[in-house]
Amino acid sequence: MIEEWGNLIVVKAPCPGVVWRIAEKEGRHLSEGDNLKEGEEIMNIEFMKMFFPILAPIECRIVKLLVMEGKSVKEGEVLVVLEKLKRE
Repeated sequence: MIEEWGNLIVVKAPCPGVVWRIAEKEGRHLSEGDNLKEGEEIMNIEFMKMFFPILAPIECRIVKLLVMEGKSVKEGEVLVVLEKLKRE
């Protein structure tokens, strides 16, 4: 679930579950300030033995990562706030 607030994109949990995995980049977990390409994985949510990938909807930067691995989330809970990167 994605909402746009001007230049920001708010990504919400599509279902209740547990943050199974935060994606890695260059040998470390993603964190605030990291740039993402469109379609790049941000994290996975596990719900009833099914995994739901959370992907970057466009080229963007992580502004705020609000969850960590192992955290239980509710459907609609904000997971990450992204900033659109301007294309030249």
